[in-house]
Amino acid sequence: MGQVKEIPVTLPHPALPESDWADAWQVVVDPPFVRARDAAEAIVGSFPAWTYPALAVRQIIVTPFGLKGADSVSKQADVVGIFPVTDETTSRLVAGFDDTHLDFRIIVDLDPTETGQAVTLTTAIRRHNTIGRAYLQMVLPFHRTIIRSALGKAARRRA
Repeated sequence: MGQVKEIPVTLPHPALPESDWADAWQVVVDPPFVRARDAAEAIVGSFPAWTYPALAVRQIIVTPFGLKGADSVSKQADVVGIFPVTDETTSRLVAGFDDTHLDFRIIVDLDPTETGQAVTLTTAIRRHNTIGRAYLQMVLPFHRTIIRSALGKAARRRA
């Protein structure tokens, strides 16, 4: 219980049919979440403290290139953290947005297991150009650290 592991992803992902890159991380929790939104909020709420200052720096760096950031999300939008929700069922939440360099979705899936509930966080990306490919390579180490940490912390809080 609570061990975060990377799992395989088949591309393209149905949440982003033209995706050309994805990763997925999974943890088993007990007690289970009632809704995927609850799990998504627990995960985003468990991001490491340094994530938000890093996003602020990211915004300063990418603004001259015309890339979107958290400030481009409408205050009226249905969001989980900074991520606009694009689709939702009880067992799956999809959030993300499209930008000039890449489109991305985060997908939170809930599946019952014999020992609790598998919570899977998948990130699916469609890179549009060289900037999108370079950007993904720059953020991947941070992305992996944030996801593993947040999933583990969310699972520990459930126990």
